[in-house]
Amino acid sequence: MVCLTYGWLFGITIMGIIHMGLQAGTIPASCKGVLMKALCLLLLCSVASAGEWKQEYRIVTATAYCPCPICCGSNSDGKTATMTDASKPGVAVDRSVIPLGSKLDIPGYGNWQSADDTGSAIKGDKIDVRFADHQKAKEWGVKRLKIRIWTKEKK
Repeated sequence: MVCLTYGWLFGITIMGIIHMGLQAGTIPASCKGVLMKALCLLLLCSVASAGEWKQEYRIVTATAYCPCPICCGSNSDGKTATMTDASKPGVAVDRSVIPLGSKLDIPGYGNWQSADDTGSAIKGDKIDVRFADHQKAKEWGVKRLKIRIWTKEKK
């Protein structure tokens, strides 16, 4: 409930800032539609994410991959284990350690990344961050990182 309340308060505050910016001329009127759609999406996300998230920290070995046949072999169909677009950022995990659907804060990669994929080599405290480009995946290399894991608590 706290998440929902603060999400709405944040959304209303941003709406006020957009309105003032439009009136003052600091935000072009042509941006209004895009900004309002983004705000609506934010508000919908706050409703969808209402509930409690628990967080934990874990030291992991982080490798990288892309959705190409070199990285994924016969599984390079463009979809993750959760049927999301494999060309978008995300993370492959061992679902017995990090549940699918969890959100991860990964230094050097990004915050609030979805645990949306699995892999035969991803076991235990190993994660595989996803890049759209093979060269970027190779450049990531192998890193030992402390990550934060956000998991939705079951009611």
